[in-house]
Amino acid sequence: MKGRLKDFSLFLRRWLPVAIWVALVLYSSTSVGAAEKTQGTVVPWIVKIFPFLAQFGLTDVNLWIRKTGHVLQFFVLALLLWRALRLGTTTAEGTKRAIAAILLTSLALAIGSEVIQFFSPLRGARISDVLLDFSGTISGLLFIFGIRRLRARGKNSPGKRHGSKNAGHRILFTADLDLDSATQNDGGEAVRCQLAHAVETFSPDIVVVAGDLGPGDRAGDWLEILKKSLGHRLVICLGNRDHWCEPEAGCGSPADVRRQFWLPACRTLDIPCLDFENYEMPGAVLCGGYGHYDLSMRDPDLQIDGRTPQDADYIAGHLGGVIWQDMDLIPGARECLFDEAQRQGEGLRSRLARAVATGNNVVFITHTAPFRELAFAHDLPAGPLRFFNAYSGNSHVGNLLREIPPSLAVCAHTRVASPLLVLHGIPCINIGSSPAAMRFVLHDTAGGSASHVVP
Repeated sequence: MKGRLKDFSLFLRRWLPVAIWVALVLYSSTSVGAAEKTQGTVVPWIVKIFPFLAQFGLTDVNLWIRKTGHVLQFFVLALLLWRALRLGTTTAEGTKRAIAAILLTSLALAIGSEVIQFFSPLRGARISDVLLDFSGTISGLLFIFGIRRLRARGKNSPGKRHGSKNAGHRILFTADLDLDSATQNDGGEAVRCQLAHAVETFSPDIVVVAGDLGPGDRAGDWLEILKKSLGHRLVICLGNRDHWCEPEAGCGSPADVRRQFWLPACRTLDIPCLDFENYEMPGAVLCGGYGHYDLSMRDPDLQIDGRTPQDADYIAGHLGGVIWQDMDLIPGARECLFDEAQRQGEGLRSRLARAVATGNNVVFITHTAPFRELAFAHDLPAGPLRFFNAYSGNSHVGNLLREIPPSLAVCAHTRVASPLLVLHGIPCINIGSSPAAMRFVLHDTAGGSASHVVP
């Protein structure tokens, strides 16, 4: 319940200002905003403040104020819509979608406003006013991108390494924070301290958490904890634990958890999530997502209670006292296991192709392992524990990387670290982090280095 209230609060912070402004625009389109009323109320005050306007006559001043009002109304609308739509993304894809949504919403509101005026006493509808309104929206977008360009110039000025395309970017990877368990112990203080210490020690430009922050129905809580520790230097992808959800949340599939909890929380807190879109920097693109598992990394020689586990056993998640919790805690996990693994691969294919097409360095991050060598299943002792091998990775993702190789592939999930391995011509590494033994990988996109860092 607490998580739902927090998510609703975050939703209000984004969209309540937009709703209020739209209501004001529509209200002013009624007879309340008629020319006779503004000339008798607004214009005298304007003339008192700017006496030189009196020489133009009250009628002309009234007309000028009203037409300027059209532009200003939609200028402000563009700013408010941009804030609401862009709170959770800083990527090129998110920008395009936001611009399209702003233009369509503004056009619909401009036409709706004139329709109201057509049916209101003392008012009239004009196509020219729709064009004025739309010019206000265009002006707002130009203002936004002008400010963005000025900020970008400041970041790219000499001495500011983060914006330098030649200098590259220092990316610090970690994963498997399990903040739900951590917060039960000390409020997450130990995890926060380790993260803050790593950031202070290695001064990365970006921190990437490669999944397993905590159950999805408290997405906003986990992101707020991380944001307090890291500020805006945070990018995430999701893991299996991030799809855990209480039944009363009403989710029927992993996609529902992402859509209902992670997407709004990420947008509200301005934290890019690779499950929804790529994250672009000068000279580099971060691409990735969850990955799920397709049982492709199972141990074919495993025997539990004298028999070899079958698909039905892995889908059930229970065999011989061994329990894979996801099957009970991820909505629809049993029904959609193979379909979800395939959908993850297809979504990653689309995002990876777009990332590689930019010609920049592409760092590919998944939670589950794309290759068996990164799962380190052989490190598990012989016996029932090897039941968990089946849930280590996703063969669809491995096939994808062979077809469209990135500059570096990073994964997590198995909590067993790997050195930097070159697999199928791709530099790959498993972070191998866990709440009890947090590990970090530091990567420089310019030098192509990736090394384990354990503060």
